[in-house]
Amino acid sequence: MGEKKVLVVDDELVWRKLLSRLFAARGYSVVTAASCAEGVAAAARERPDCAVVDFNLGDGDAGEVCRALRCLGEKHIPVIIFSCDPAASRCLSGDYAADLVVYKDSPISRLPGLMDFFFPR
Repeated sequence: MGEKKVLVVDDELVWRKLLSRLFAARGYSVVTAASCAEGVAAAARERPDCAVVDFNLGDGDAGEVCRALRCLGEKHIPVIIFSCDPAASRCLSGDYAADLVVYKDSPISRLPGLMDFFFPR
């Protein structure tokens, strides 16, 4: 398997750093963005293999990043919404739906295993 690229979009620096380290330690290349607009731009520029996106971003929400990823059209890009907001589950339906919602009160160590589900090693 070639190195897979993960896009992490979260408006909190501590979560971006933590998730970057977590995925990098598992051999993933990581690209980060701090806002909805940065996430959409990074998705178009970087063409990630997967995205982990916070639901509430200062300038929008995860639905906008999902829409941008789905509109790339080249391949299905798995999207995991990583949030503490119960409303995040609304991103699981609709034309641009995310694949999964994981709440921030879940064990953080669970995320790399979810990535392995999408990209078996």
